[in-house]
Amino acid sequence: MTAPDKTRPKSKPPKPKRDKRPFFLILLALLLVAAAAVVNYVPIPGLTAPSKNAAAATDTSAKTKAPETPAKDPQAERELALTKKEADLANREAVLKEKETKANALLKELTVQQSDAETARRISGIYGAMPPGKAAPLLATFDAATAAQIIRLLSEDQAAAIFAAMAPNDASAIMKELLKHKTTTGNG
Repeated sequence: MTAPDKTRPKSKPPKPKRDKRPFFLILLALLLVAAAAVVNYVPIPGLTAPSKNAAAATDTSAKTKAPETPAKDPQAERELALTKKEADLANREAVLKEKETKANALLKELTVQQSDAETARRISGIYGAMPPGKAAPLLATFDAATAAQIIRLLSEDQAAAIFAAMAPNDASAIMKELLKHKTTTGNG
């Protein structure tokens, strides 16, 4: 092992990773609600069995009427209700899977954006540590938008020194990009 290099500046400690538990807790809560609806813990209008009072009212009205229609089969009614509940559960499961897919896509996009922002911070740190006379020609090789993104992360003194060392056309193009971004984001 070699001794640590004392001339190199200390790097910043890494940012803590973002906690993903709230997303999974919300997903778990949605699944619990769906499961509760399936086992009839939470009544769903149109899918729950009629109450005893409604059944009693139906029975008394059936006694007073002449038996014109044959009585419905209770087993068939249960199978029909079960079929309806299974269809509802399948629909809910499809909706949950779609939402989970969207949430995963958003999480992936956020991770990529965080990675891009961290890369830009690191690159701007490298250019900020360079002498302005060496950083200016290197930044001029980038397109104006990329150079503006890097310069935006530098201190004003560092950016001014790099602009002073740049060719006027390059500095002008990058400055226009900085101003364009400032007016489009409403930070001005």
